[in-house]
Amino acid sequence: SITLPNTIKEIEKYGLAECVNLTNITLPTNLEILGDCAIRGCIILEHITLPSSLKEIKQNAFNMCSNLLEMIIPMGVESIEGYAFAWCVKITKIYIPSSVVNMGAGACYACSKATIYLEGPRVPETWTEGWNMSNRPIRFNQIA
Repeated sequence: SITLPNTIKEIEKYGLAECVNLTNITLPTNLEILGDCAIRGCIILEHITLPSSLKEIKQNAFNMCSNLLEMIIPMGVESIEGYAFAWCVKITKIYIPSSVVNMGAGACYACSKATIYLEGPRVPETWTEGWNMSNRPIRFNQIA
């Protein structure tokens, strides 16, 4: 278990990656950026609460968090980069708010059990083609 101080605004590249025994992460309430591969490979992590201050989720941020069950992106997040949740094979629900204007390729790749819930009525035109390359079902007009 780890609790990060509220003074941290960014978890940098590989900041908590490969912490294979980590079951609980308490993120700072002022966190704005989850860097590249920031939490990648935390293989027994099942739940994480993202703070409302979060603006960016960089590429591969949660890649291979293979026991993660659900992801609720808070309103205010504007960018989710490529392969952010790739290989989160047990994740069943991903909630994405209308504030997300950038979604990178493969963001939900190999999330084989996931249903994606979008707050808006359609996929934004600004999202990269192939963001949902695993063709997971999408439910529109949904709020977490």
